[in-house]
This record gives sequence, C-alpha cells and structure tokens, in this order.
Amino acid sequence: GTLEVDEFWTYVRSKKRKKWLIYAYDRQEGEIVAYVWGNRSEKTARKLREMLLKMGIRYDHIATDNRNCFAKVFSKDSHQRGKFFTKGIEGNNCTQRHRNRRFFRKTAASQKEQTVILLYLPRFATT
Repeated sequence: GTLEVDEFWTYVRSKKRKKWLIYAYDRQEGEIVAYVWGNRSEKTARKLREMLLKMGIRYDHIATDNRNCFAKVFSKDSHQRGKFFTKGIEGNNCTQRHRNRRFFRKTAASQKEQTVILLYLPRFATT
C-alpha cells in the first residue's frame, strides 16, 4: 500500500510555541501508523522513517508534499511527491482541525498541553 506523510502543527499556551507532529497515514486503513514530534526539519523526517523501519511497517510507496526534507529522507523509497498524492492525509488534517478546536479554546487553557493531545492522538485518524 501507500503511506502518506505530512506535518500538522499545534501550540502549547501560545502560538509562538508551535509543536509539529510529523506522521504517516495509511489512507486505505484510515489510521496513523507512526508519528514523531519535532520541527519541520530533515532530522525529524528521518526520525519518522527510522520509526517506520524499526516497527517493520511495510509500504509500496510513500507520498509526501513538496517539502525538501521529505524528498531527501524518502528518496530511497518509491516516493511520490505533490499534493495530488496526499489528498487522504490532507483531508484527515482538515477533519482534525475541526474536531480538535476544543483543545484550543481560550476557556480551556488548562487543556493546551501536549500530553492531552497525545492522549487524544489514537482517535486522530478517521475512516
């Protein structure tokens, strides 16, 4: 199958403190198969690829947007680049932005912690 990789940002208490979630999504199964927290760098993308290999997750193709860090890290794989190939994960991002608004309301300041988001992460993927 094909895995789609993308980044999704959130913040902790202030938008100046962005946290990036880089994750691999199996569109066919509708689930997240691996994720790492970090910045939008080649190092973080490499951590995700290493995690996929370590977990023994097999895929025929990997699809990403046009970020250069993804192109470098996944160049050894059958890599598909462009928004056309990441429609599933982009749709999942949109759904999650809508569903996760409760974490970012000013009245729910105590819930703006990365740990709360981590607890919610298993429900992140949609089918």
